[in-house]
Amino acid sequence: MNFKFEIAKIVASASRFTLKKILRRPGGFYPGKLALQIDKNIISELSDVIDGESVVVTGTNGKTSVTALITACLESERNEVISNRTGANMASGVAAAMLEYKKKNRRAKTYGVFEVDEMWVHKVVPALKAKYFVLLDLFPDQVDRMGSIENIQRRIKEALDASPNTVLIYNADDPNCQIIADNCNNESVSFGMHEIISDDQETSVELCPKCNNNLTYYIHQYAQLGDYKCNKCGFNRAKLDYGAANISLRTNKLKFSVGRTHFKSNNAAEYVTYNLVGYIACTDLLGCKPTTISKIIKKQKNDNGRLQYFKINGKKVMINLAKNPAGFNQNIKYMLSNIGKEKSSCAFFVNTKEGDGHDSNWLYDVYFSRLKNADSLKVFYGGDASERLESILNDNKLQPIHVENAQDVLNNSQNCENVYIIANYTAMFPLRDELMKMEK
Repeated sequence: MNFKFEIAKIVASASRFTLKKILRRPGGFYPGKLALQIDKNIISELSDVIDGESVVVTGTNGKTSVTALITACLESERNEVISNRTGANMASGVAAAMLEYKKKNRRAKTYGVFEVDEMWVHKVVPALKAKYFVLLDLFPDQVDRMGSIENIQRRIKEALDASPNTVLIYNADDPNCQIIADNCNNESVSFGMHEIISDDQETSVELCPKCNNNLTYYIHQYAQLGDYKCNKCGFNRAKLDYGAANISLRTNKLKFSVGRTHFKSNNAAEYVTYNLVGYIACTDLLGCKPTTISKIIKKQKNDNGRLQYFKINGKKVMINLAKNPAGFNQNIKYMLSNIGKEKSSCAFFVNTKEGDGHDSNWLYDVYFSRLKNADSLKVFYGGDASERLESILNDNKLQPIHVENAQDVLNNSQNCENVYIIANYTAMFPLRDELMKMEK
């Protein structure tokens, strides 16, 4: 008997009971944190309960959504899934989810599907001996915590080197992901877009991650994503194993095909297309039926602050998470494509807490100037970075109004039919909870 292992399980169980039954709080990551302090190998030792495959999902954007989709697909085919559904995505959150799992159906296979923070993959992937590692994208994010993109890439390569049998499923439209696939020895599977998602293409200059020369784009979706080649060193996007085609993006409707299978989603945003194709690639490799994969996309309901809609006092209110320039720019693009002639308002909430990153200089890279193209759009701002937001929004002549919370936003949007709230990590959750109470 592994004494540390048994003690770790007992301590985790006791802390979970105390948190849930006595303090009436969610268990979250804390039981896993205690267990790892006692037995640092507990994830590896618990991995034996997974008799199906294990999947790790990482990337700057989309981890929670894609993890939830893969989990739902596997469960629809009568499997059991261990997953860190609360979004606790460091090693402690993975350990906590595994410690809490109890098998309900002896005949069912058990899979592990975990979203993992980019800076923790080098610990979790080898411990799980993950079969698949889904890499969605890599953008500068929480630079004071994560450092440079190159630092994140080193962590991911370290994870793959330590788990040579793990298959990398990666977004080849992202040069920051392609360079990882090129430099690791693991089997890899690529996904991306065969065609332009939106006619509103971006024309920013992007550098080759291999030689630092300018990349040439055949298709440029947004930020660094697209079909690219470096004319100096030959670095280029790999041939796509899973590519989206026949893409139609309309208000709240997204249609596309991968191979011969057609898909429909009510989440119509460019970045959502990448998330969905990554999900399709993973679940197809896991052996899920095409009909199930498609059904989960159709049924996808947003209730976690990601493109989540509410109906409050006759207004259509959307809240969405965004953590970096690419995320904010995509949200601005999404808003402008949906506003039409209806009177609308938008609010930006940015915090600078531990979970967000303390540096808010990245706000200068957000295309707030595009909001000037919207007629009669009211603009609000709030959060820890209010002073910086106020300065930037005023520089763009948007006449912003400071607000404290969601109630303030709605009180100042009396003549608006649509309200859009964009918030980073720690700002989003209290705003979402406030909207949920207001809807009731």
